[in-house]
Amino acid sequence: MHQYCAIIPFYDEANDFFDRVRHHIPANTSILWILIANCPDNAPQAAIEQTRKTLGHLETLGQVIQQANPSAPEKPNNANTTPHYLLSKLNQHQSLLLLDRTQIPLPAKHGVGLARKIGNDLACQLMVLGKLPIGWLAQTDADAQLPSDYFLPQQTHPMTLSGLIYPFTHTLNKQPQSLSVPQKASEQSMHQATLSYEAYLNDYVNGLSYAQSPYAYHSLGSILALNPLYYCQARGFAKRAAGEDFYTLNKLNKLAPLLTLQTPKVELMSRRSHRVPFGTGPRVAELIDSQIPLAFYHPQTFAWLKRTLQLFKQLADLPSDQRLSSHLLREPTHPIQAKVLQLLQQLKFQPYLPKLNRQYPTCTAFHKACHDWFDAFRTLKFIHLIRDQHLPPLSQHQAQLEWTHLTQETSLSLNES
Repeated sequence: MHQYCAIIPFYDEANDFFDRVRHHIPANTSILWILIANCPDNAPQAAIEQTRKTLGHLETLGQVIQQANPSAPEKPNNANTTPHYLLSKLNQHQSLLLLDRTQIPLPAKHGVGLARKIGNDLACQLMVLGKLPIGWLAQTDADAQLPSDYFLPQQTHPMTLSGLIYPFTHTLNKQPQSLSVPQKASEQSMHQATLSYEAYLNDYVNGLSYAQSPYAYHSLGSILALNPLYYCQARGFAKRAAGEDFYTLNKLNKLAPLLTLQTPKVELMSRRSHRVPFGTGPRVAELIDSQIPLAFYHPQTFAWLKRTLQLFKQLADLPSDQRLSSHLLREPTHPIQAKVLQLLQQLKFQPYLPKLNRQYPTCTAFHKACHDWFDAFRTLKFIHLIRDQHLPPLSQHQAQLEWTHLTQETSLSLNES
């Protein structure tokens, strides 16, 4: 029985991606790798052919132990027919389970989310059957390179958490000597655009952390390890063509805490991508093509968010029969609080409040219910309302200056108190 499992969907990837992903993982680490070859039903023919070519290469790795093809091929004697699944032994400690969803493409609207769900649901089933120990479901992607101590946190952190989130950084592709000077310049330009987008992601998560939001974490499918018990309670990955990681983590975080690790760091390859409708790859391509720098959220946005979350705590601390009539909702003592109440009204918090108060009368339950309602998705909507109605975005440099000013104000305020 393998000690760990790692799930990787792939679509239109080069033949050698799996070698790069596991390059630093010690050969004596006991792992079941579950790889899901998949194509959306609207995929270009070239992308389908490349996915099948890579699948064919992966089938040659190791010694085949078992394979099956539930759907009979049109030509039963055709030796090139790809099996529905193939299990092979890579070495004494590691096995590879290949799942083929290129013959039966995935609905385009479900995309990578369904591919992840297929792989993770199978891993959970193997755990129930006793073929795998009940342990973390490691998630990564074809553009990742895992560090040698990648699985160490999965040994040391308790299964009371719903998930682990690894730190990450984007790295420049190793350029072969055959690249021309213009090609190398293009690679460098792409890497700089990716680093800019990484800074944007970090700025958003740091802002959430400043506001003390419980949703201050990165939502990238390539840097996760999920608790199978909470994964099943959340009914698995969201079946979406993009953003499946965001919505799945949003559900998991309501069941039990997520933990962002400090180490080890996963390296992600800087690259353009057409594989999903939005996310890092498409955003990088947009940055390169438009030559328009990324706009960052105004840091004061997160000061407004912080005041909103403080309002929830203040309401929770009141007796349940005083919450609905509280001056906190009717007589704002600060200009920002008045605007916050207007924004919450747009999100329909005030109309929902009586139900919330009735169902969760105690302080702890009410406070958690506020955070469950004002979840990662509503937090993002709230931030977009501030951006669109009050605080326009800034350049990265301007945002850094504003952050300096805001943190200095916070420090002075703490010193005065």
